[in-house]
Amino acid sequence: MNGHIIDGKTLIPAIGYLAMAWETMGMLHAEMHTELSVVFEDVTFIRATHIPKEGEIQLTVMVQKGTGRFEVTENSSAIVTGFIRIVKNPAQEKIPAALLPEDDEEEEVMNTKDIYKELRLRGYQYSGMFRSLKSASKSGNKGHIAWMGNWVTFLDNMLQIMILGIDTKALFVPTKIRKIVIDTKLHQQEIRKLNPEDRQFAVHVYKDMDAIIAGGVEIRGVKATAIPRRLTSGDPVLEEYKFVAHRDRAQVSLKEAISLSTQIMLEYHQTIHVKTIELIDDSDDVTEDKLASPMLTEILGNLPLIQSKIYLSAPSNRFNGNDDLLSNVTAIDINNIPKEENILLAVGIGLLSVSKNHQLDKILSKLKNGGFILTREKSFKPENLSIPSKYNLDVILEKNTGEETIILLKKKKQLCRKTEIIRVNNDEFTWLEKLNSFMNLENEIADMRIILVSEGDLESGLLGFVNCLRKEPGGEVIRSILIQDTKAPKFSLQNPLYSEQLQLDLPINVLKPGKIWGSYRHQLLSSLEPKLVHHAYIDQMVRSM
Repeated sequence: MNGHIIDGKTLIPAIGYLAMAWETMGMLHAEMHTELSVVFEDVTFIRATHIPKEGEIQLTVMVQKGTGRFEVTENSSAIVTGFIRIVKNPAQEKIPAALLPEDDEEEEVMNTKDIYKELRLRGYQYSGMFRSLKSASKSGNKGHIAWMGNWVTFLDNMLQIMILGIDTKALFVPTKIRKIVIDTKLHQQEIRKLNPEDRQFAVHVYKDMDAIIAGGVEIRGVKATAIPRRLTSGDPVLEEYKFVAHRDRAQVSLKEAISLSTQIMLEYHQTIHVKTIELIDDSDDVTEDKLASPMLTEILGNLPLIQSKIYLSAPSNRFNGNDDLLSNVTAIDINNIPKEENILLAVGIGLLSVSKNHQLDKILSKLKNGGFILTREKSFKPENLSIPSKYNLDVILEKNTGEETIILLKKKKQLCRKTEIIRVNNDEFTWLEKLNSFMNLENEIADMRIILVSEGDLESGLLGFVNCLRKEPGGEVIRSILIQDTKAPKFSLQNPLYSEQLQLDLPINVLKPGKIWGSYRHQLLSSLEPKLVHHAYIDQMVRSM
């Protein structure tokens, strides 16, 4: 039952309690319970039972011989109640086949990955045999369940497809079931008809009749109740979303510069696995509190789904004074990092100086194609910007902390041979057909770059659209230009203003008045000072379970 995880908690599945009553009924009749056809009626689930990682729980099952009333208790407290009885002719307990509507022609377009991604977004983190739904229609009215030889997971998957068909993102759990008919003989007959190598039962949800049918099982009258999601215990991250120029050398904090660089990196590489390395040598004048690695740990830790690996390459015993600060940072010699590690971001000090050329060469040998380098220049000179081109690097970001200049570099990739321009318009949508036709060219799209251009529209939704597109299969070819300058020249690949920016191969490029290129970024809000007030108002928004 370890695969039955709801909202982060491992719970005994609702059907698991019924299986206990079924097994008890088999013991009372000295028969294998899986050979007894039974009917459950008026089942009520009073509360859920959490399965601890360590230790055990003790449940008691009681079945009255005369009435068939059963009760599952924990510490004398009822958890589940209902009625169970053995039936000789289970077909009489079911809805007559003549009353069931004919099967529609709706295609089962959702596969296992699609189904459990949708359920995971709602709070169901199923694994193992609890992920036995192999296909389903969009409406959730039909699908297929793999038979794994386990009655509990099979019936649970029948409930899953019903929940899938509820048009909501809320978290639902069953609280009552009016009737369940389990015809074991019919079920075994159906199993023998299936392909032994891929045994799948068709499952149908008849919403008008409030029934779910698969194999020899019929479930009727399921009442599911929405429960509040468990709130995360972490502190909220308060940010603002605003335009940030890329190369204005504006003064920011070191943490802000690293955050901006990280967002640019993750926008370019659509991945949840991020590996970074910071290089420090004996000549670098930097203290532990000024290291970039702990800041990277915090910044990446605040981003949902991101799984990071932060490396620090420094002389041994250089930073042994503060274990808490470097608790999530892995010390390593850069020479021991294999090329296959695919480092996305490398951070160093003074990498554009002649004395650090050897260090820059090491970094480039470990950096992923299209990877980024953040260099902290103590004594920066404009002529230093000629150095990156010698190493096949583009300058992406320039900021200043007051003590040093922060420069973000990107390792150049060979640009695609074919470029397609699509002009986005909020008033008419014929361009969508053109975009769709390009996205469907599976064989040609790999060597193509599609640039979406929005100009003359200050309220364009292009940025959100591009962010979504790039998460789709083949979406990595999408680039965008958002022109928020009414006096800017009309977009053309022949105009250096646009062609030079597109050479950087960034997914999102925003042009502001004054020929300023940048993008919109999330930045932490500055802390507010608390003030004394005469009155306060508190409202409890979420009911406790």
